[in-house]
Amino acid sequence: MNAEGFQDTLINHCREEIQDLYYQCKHYGVFDATDFSERLDTIWTEAKINGVNELDFRRVVKSILQDHSDTIDYPFAIAA
Repeated sequence: MNAEGFQDTLINHCREEIQDLYYQCKHYGVFDATDFSERLDTIWTEAKINGVNELDFRRVVKSILQDHSDTIDYPFAIAA
């Protein structure tokens, strides 16, 4: 597997974990941004160790959360 394919595999793994977390943080149909933000740190830590950068991670989160992406606290500082 080449480096690009490996990176895609890592990002897809993050996507699956974030998608699962999103569903876990919907309580009675209402998204809990605080719960999501607190638990997102664990996924980010693993992703960072595996070489996923902040921009790619943020893109994955935004693609899953869409309307809710501005309501969460990312586990890293985002430059404006």
